[in-house]
Amino acid sequence: MLVIGASGGVGTFAVQLAVLRGAEVWALCGERNRARVEGLGATKVFDYRTVPPGSGELGAGGFDAVLDIAGTSPLCVLRGLVRDGGRVVLVSGEGGRVLGPIGRLLRAVLLSIGSRRPLVPLAATPKADVLAGLVALAATERLRPAIQRTFPFSGAGGALAEVADGHVTGKIVVLAD
Repeated sequence: MLVIGASGGVGTFAVQLAVLRGAEVWALCGERNRARVEGLGATKVFDYRTVPPGSGELGAGGFDAVLDIAGTSPLCVLRGLVRDGGRVVLVSGEGGRVLGPIGRLLRAVLLSIGSRRPLVPLAATPKADVLAGLVALAATERLRPAIQRTFPFSGAGGALAEVADGHVTGKIVVLAD
């Protein structure tokens, strides 16, 4: 499995969950986050600035699954990373001024009609049993949240500004005053 955007809040959980399921995880993140992502269990970690999706180091058609959290790679490049029967899961994506990432996600759905390597938009849905399983993993510390920084509630504006910067490692937590 390849996780693109492995050092953010979603990516750090994705790496851990895939490793817990026995997957060999390769990851793309910023160089400053390499050690953290390796510590989460990723087998190979690459700096996205020097090894972009579609580059030779990642190979072509070698992954069973690609989880694209960053949302900046062309869909055809992402599809080229998975073998037949594999999937590309799109968590988000860059988009236009009017529709945001929805245009990219709709293109992915259309490109996937009849494909043996579908591009699948991820839609979060609340499921009590899944949440209970995640809580159990966290309680036994098999799943560990990566927290970059905490803010008091009165500093929530600063927390939002840090998230908007786009380079958060793990999660930002706002605590009640």
